[in-house]
Amino acid sequence: MSKHTEGKWKAAKHLIGDGWRVFVQHEADADMHDAIADLETWQTDGTTEANAHLIAAAPEMLAALEGVIHHNDALKEKYKLSPSLIRQVEAAISKAKGAA
Repeated sequence: MSKHTEGKWKAAKHLIGDGWRVFVQHEADADMHDAIADLETWQTDGTTEANAHLIAAAPEMLAALEGVIHHNDALKEKYKLSPSLIRQVEAAISKAKGAA
């Protein structure tokens, strides 16, 4: 798998006709045409926008999960992390990196 776009991402939306274009872009990118993910929609239930926010948080969540694994021994002692939780974290990291 190739490396993901570094940096912070943000969810954004732009009115198109009668609907919205919901997309994820790099936080520093002002051009709405350079989307990391494009979730074009005309729905108004908020699901697509919620999905965009989740996608936008992905790089930071991945970094946090990698931090948990990196500091596993110290965290295990202080917070009593279970082996099953560590396996869930490792599985989520693998999935995010395309290995699962």
